[in-house]
Amino acid sequence: MTESESHSRWEGCLLGLAVGDALRAPLEFHRRERITPITGMIEGGKFRMCRVE
Repeated sequence: MTESESHSRWEGCLLGLAVGDALRAPLEFHRRERITPITGMIEGGKFRMCRVE
């Protein structure tokens, strides 16, 4: 693996981590039964986050 490929993989890993964390925040600590499918941006959650945060 070249240095460029390794760098690209690290960038993808960190981007995936950040996106996953941001998408998970409004649903954190909820039981699976309470979660309905999300089709857009939502507010709230345990941390009462706004759409732009």
